[in-house]
Formats: sequence, structure tokens, C-alpha cells
Amino acid sequence: MWRYLKAAFLVGVPVPGLGRVPVNAMGVFGLGVLGFVEPSVWLVALGLEAAVVSALAFNPRFQKVVDSRSAAPALQDATSRRASLIAALPSDLQLRLGNLQASSARVLSIYQKLGVDSELIDGTRASLDKLQWIFLKLLVARDHLTNELGLQSEQQLASDIAQLKPGNVTQNQSAALVRSQQATVAILERRLKNLRNRDQLLHENESDLTRIQAQVELMRENAAIEGKPGAVDTEIELASNLASPDLFGIHSDVVHDLDSAEHV
Repeated sequence: MWRYLKAAFLVGVPVPGLGRVPVNAMGVFGLGVLGFVEPSVWLVALGLEAAVVSALAFNPRFQKVVDSRSAAPALQDATSRRASLIAALPSDLQLRLGNLQASSARVLSIYQKLGVDSELIDGTRASLDKLQWIFLKLLVARDHLTNELGLQSEQQLASDIAQLKPGNVTQNQSAALVRSQQATVAILERRLKNLRNRDQLLHENESDLTRIQAQVELMRENAAIEGKPGAVDTEIELASNLASPDLFGIHSDVVHDLDSAEHV
């Protein structure tokens, strides 16, 4: 609530040549100065200010405006980081994402031509965006499994793990170093497991990608044929374990941060 009160106090109007001017704050300042001449003005100004600020701060429409302004920088950052993930994909995977985005746009276009309620269109757009985010994560995972995971062979990973196992630890190593090596072993073992299961992981990944593509295409066809909107199921039971950070390679941190933003 504090941010709504603050925004209400600093509410402004655009003035040519001056930009946005905080008229409310300026009015308070002016009445404050006038109060030195006539102290009773302070009491009147306090009452007016409390009424104006409260009326704005508790107004649902004003709150939505404040929320949208607060969310804008985070949204821009998320959009930029998602774009960086797309740019890092090879051209064939970028094309797959582009095709899904085009199908999603056609769904929304059909809904608009059908005169579907704007709130339903907005909800559908949000659901399709969620599907596109899942699709992008699958593509990032596919790129990692195909092009990054095999940079080290099974033999090399197994050798690295063996060297860090407790039996090869010297007695003069610190406890902190031992814990660090144990954590490294755990990571290397997960990488080795992924490498050994890569073909299976790629099959699961392709199945999930195909399923999302088919779902969006079905929405488009049903809307075009039946002339009415359909539900968007975003709670998909995927074969791929997208909760595993090891699946995204060098992009794990970016994916994790964007996932966190999605659930705020």
C-alpha cells in the first residue's frame, strides 16, 4: 500500500517543455509556504491532501497503473534475457520457435476476427506465451544435449570423478576443500548420467516439442473450423525434467531467473 500512497502523492501531469510535473507535491509545497502567513491553511491543506491521496491510492484503476509501471522494467529485462536465449540457438531451432510463434499469432488473429471478448484474448495470449516459454526451454535443453554435453567424453568424466573420490583425497586437505570436491563429484556424476542417457533425453525432448506444436495447431484449426475459442492447457505433463538445472548447460542461471520471474 505504501507504494500506492507514494505514487498518489507524486502523481503528475505532462507539461510541454517541462515533462511530467508532480502537481500534487507542488500544491502541497505551495500551501505549506502559504501556511507561514496563515497557519490555518496547514490544517485545510492536510485534510485535502489526505482525501486526495487516499482516494487515488485506494482506486483499483490507479493501482493497476502503478503496478504496470513497476512491472515494466522487470518485463523489459525478462524480454531481453529471453531474446538472448533465442539468439544463442542454432538457426534450425530458432526456426522451430518462429513457427510456433507464428501459429500462436494466427490463433489470436482468428479470435480477434471472431469478436472474442478482449479479456479472453488477453488470457489466451498469456497462456500461449507460457507455452512458448516452455518450448524455448526445451529448445535450449536440446541445444545443450546436442552440442554442449558431448564436449567431454564418458571416459574423461569418469576419470575426473575417480580423481576426486574420497580414496584419492590427501590427509592434509582442508574440510572446506573436501566439501567442495564432494560437491564437484555430485555435479560430474549428474553430467555423466545425462551423457549416458542423452539419446533417451533427446527422444523425450522431441516428444515434448512435438506435443506443444500440435496443441497450438489444434487450437488454430478448431478456431478456424468451429468458429469459437478453445481452452489452452498450459499444465502439461512433460516427459523432460525441466526442473533439472543440468539440462540447460551454460544457460542454467538465465533459465532459472526467468522461471522465478514467471512465478512471481
